[in-house]
Amino acid sequence: MPKLAQDLLPIINHKLDAVVPSDIRRFDKYVSQFDDVVKLTLGEPDLNTPEHIKQAAIRDIENNDIV
Repeated sequence: MPKLAQDLLPIINHKLDAVVPSDIRRFDKYVSQFDDVVKLTLGEPDLNTPEHIKQAAIRDIENNDIV
């Protein structure tokens, strides 16, 4: 690891400790303790991406379409 990064690590870690979780993260943690609750809080779908969406993404990437 570069020396500069090593020097910054304690500063960064200290600042991260001060970050307060958002309300949605706290709510997600709360509802995660219940087995019989379907969580729709953090956008974690277990569905496959539709084929037309995947193909559109591939087409846009190949055409360098950034919009």
